[in-house]
Amino acid sequence: MPAGTVLYDLFACESPAAAAKPEFLERIGRVVTLSPFQASGPNEEIFFKHQAKEEDFKLRPEWLAQLSTPCQVKGGASGPVGMHAGHALFERAIGAGTYRDYEKGSAISARGRPPPPETRSP
Repeated sequence: MPAGTVLYDLFACESPAAAAKPEFLERIGRVVTLSPFQASGPNEEIFFKHQAKEEDFKLRPEWLAQLSTPCQVKGGASGPVGMHAGHALFERAIGAGTYRDYEKGSAISARGRPPPPETRSP
């Protein structure tokens, strides 16, 4: 895998109610390799920790009421955003190309991904 390979696109929305509206999903970053891939041993691993949503609710208690906001996910299922928030909800917006992109500041098509940002030397 060469330097400059996009490993992950990072998406977020500002609140649970915003998660129900595809146009409020935003690509906020990318994880990009800065050097060629180096295989690691079986005891070495990478770990990304998500913040627990309960911690978010302590900081923003008004979000609890927003969990009942209706939404529709990929595949046509519908219900409250609190039940469907996650990859299925976001994949619908990403697949439709209705999300905002931090690099462009506007909606883009997920099918026509922009090139990765320039990489820097470590």
